[in-house]
Amino acid sequence: MLLQVFCRYVLNASLSWSEELTRLLFVWLTFIGFGVAARRGALPTIFVLGDRIANRMAAAALNAARDALSLAVALLMAVYGFQLARRVAAIPTPALGVSAAWFPLAVGSGGALLALQLFARAAARSRAGAAGCAALGGLAAIAIACAPAGLAPVGMTTAAVFILLSLVGVPIALGLAGAAFVGLADSGLADLEAIARQLSEGVNSFLLLAIPFFMLTGVIMSSGGLAERLVTFAQSLVGWMRGGLAQVDIVVSAIFADISGSAVGDAASVGGVLIPQMIRRGYPPQFAAAVQAAGGTLGLLFPPATALIVYSSVTDVPISSLFAAAIIPGAIVTVAFMAVNALMSRRLGLTAEARFVAREIPRSLVSAALPLFAIVIILGGILGGVFTPTESGVVAVAYSLVVALAAMRSLRWRAVPDLLIEAAIGTARVTTILAGAMGVSWLLTLTGIPATISTALLGNVSSPLGGILVINVIFLIVHTVMEAAPAIVVVTPILLPAIAALHIDPIQLGILIMINSGIGMILPPMGILTFLTASIAKVGAGKVFRAVVPYAIALTLVLLLVAFAGGLWLA
Repeated sequence: MLLQVFCRYVLNASLSWSEELTRLLFVWLTFIGFGVAARRGALPTIFVLGDRIANRMAAAALNAARDALSLAVALLMAVYGFQLARRVAAIPTPALGVSAAWFPLAVGSGGALLALQLFARAAARSRAGAAGCAALGGLAAIAIACAPAGLAPVGMTTAAVFILLSLVGVPIALGLAGAAFVGLADSGLADLEAIARQLSEGVNSFLLLAIPFFMLTGVIMSSGGLAERLVTFAQSLVGWMRGGLAQVDIVVSAIFADISGSAVGDAASVGGVLIPQMIRRGYPPQFAAAVQAAGGTLGLLFPPATALIVYSSVTDVPISSLFAAAIIPGAIVTVAFMAVNALMSRRLGLTAEARFVAREIPRSLVSAALPLFAIVIILGGILGGVFTPTESGVVAVAYSLVVALAAMRSLRWRAVPDLLIEAAIGTARVTTILAGAMGVSWLLTLTGIPATISTALLGNVSSPLGGILVINVIFLIVHTVMEAAPAIVVVTPILLPAIAALHIDPIQLGILIMINSGIGMILPPMGILTFLTASIAKVGAGKVFRAVVPYAIALTLVLLLVAFAGGLWLA
């Protein structure tokens, strides 16, 4: 991709094969990431019932069922991925001219690697457990493949299977893929190879290629010591306020969101630096964790937000328009969080920790200039029409490497492979879920569910504002069990006919969905950002959930503001 950027802007030439090659590599990264992420326990889950049961035998039985059902889905991916690859082996790809089988081969190989990982995990506990896991997983896979059609309405079957798998603790990505396989088998509308095709096609997107590059940029910035310079700069700006470190946390989160585009990455990177500092200075641990959980949601709004990229890929809304429209709401949320910080700091008796020194601002700005210039590259390149989002991400990676390795010498070459693995796993956390969600979305569209839901919605709502409010309620419910990306992929296509019929502005709706998702990511039962920051602060998640409520209220107020008055600046 970097070579493509060089050829386009320096040599005024284009490499016709580069895009197809990078898409192919991205598909392989996603599905090999299944196995690698599973080995490290990095695949996100919604709810692990086995971890919440005191009876050891019952918990062991549920965990065994989780492994067996996960294995069943992995086997289905392997079998139908390899089967589809054999079917399309003679078809060449348009640009590279290689066999089209390389795309579904990634699905089959990822499923096979995941199956081996699951079997190895069961074998590490006991040989009998491994044999039982293999037997039950194989039987479950055969039962799904041979299930008769018409057992129940497809939408109901798909939803029930996903809920069941999620309750047992099957990772979200596998739960979605498994629900798609079972739903298609129940519909009888196509061979199960179609799900393997949709899993592959779901991430075979040039726009989605931006995700790993922005994640890698964030990882390099965090590991290369550049985040600390941003903290120093933010301290010069707002560190003099009451509860100064909490205010610094929000400002740094907003800046870092403009680099990584990841809510989870933002919370982990900034929280790893600032949560321990806040606790050492006497901030209540639950308050420190709540501040960072709220700050992490800014990664959903500020460009280059991964969730906005996913929304753009689903709705075909120009990503540059979404990025431009998100800046003002992101700034409003930032100010709202700082207002909550001020109120909570007064209530907790926190005082100002430093005086305002104007001359420190230019000094810290010079120190932070190199990492801040990455934001200029990303936003200026995309909004100025110089780069596509993917190209902007590539240039940002190259820039951050040069800065960390050469200009600041805060990163060593031997650390780079570990950073690549960390970014690859972070990418797989998102893209594996996207692949499964694409399978479910395609199935629901195939069975005509979007038209049915849109007809019902249009029968009860007649205005754009009414439609916006109803759709937000739907997403609030969905976000209790799903992160932003899978919720967008599964739900948005279902609602697209109604969105068009009600003349709802898709840009405004996209911003509302991001804010909506932020609420779901800090409140139970999903609360992924709250669980993450609670673990950093080493405090019970229940205490953090109570402490984060004022920030959820602030997000809700901004949600209503954008719903009722968003047209003033989104037009």
